[in-house]
Amino acid sequence: MSPLSDERVLRLLRAELPVPEAHVAATDLWPRVQSRVHQGSAPWPSAVDWMLAALVVISCVLSPSAIGMLLFHL
Repeated sequence: MSPLSDERVLRLLRAELPVPEAHVAATDLWPRVQSRVHQGSAPWPSAVDWMLAALVVISCVLSPSAIGMLLFHL
């Protein structure tokens, strides 16, 4: 088996991996991003979010070893 030269490897790569055509986006997304940023802040958390946060705090108060488990999973 003969060793491959650099030129031959490049030729083979170019043959198998053609250069992609220039991709132009259909629309500009930046105005949409700006409108979302200027829309305002995120809505307040729901009642379920508050209950889950309270459950985490209560479990950490009742069982301090839960703090280590919580930090491990974060």
